Amino acid sequence: MQYVEGQQFSIYENHSIMNTKHNDENVSNYKKLMNIQRDARVALSMVTGGKTNGLDNYLVIDGRARITEGGAPQLLNRLAQIYVAPGTTFPPSGTPQGYIARITAERIHGIGPWSE
Repeated sequence: MQYVEGQQFSIYENHSIMNTKHNDENVSNYKKLMNIQRDARVALSMVTGGKTNGLDNYLVIDGRARITEGGAPQLLNRLAQIYVAPGTTFPPSGTPQGYIARITAERIHGIGPWSE
């Protein structure tokens, strides 16, 4: 795996930590988004499948995240064309625009054949 300093990875999370009603209006508190806005340092880890020297392969990306509002359904639809099937419609129409976190990698590490 080649790593380029400053390479960006985009992730999408549609996870609301708390929904409340205020003056007959739904209010969402996106705790993770607020935390990233407060402190941009993030770590994204994932199990990549397979084993190397008896250990499960995994990847960790340490970096800084930047949150942008909107565009999440369009990003998910683009990804669905690759990971589900061409012509897939995802997510359903009417999905909220959400947020996108873009991570600028500062360090990539883990265990796998790519780390040798």
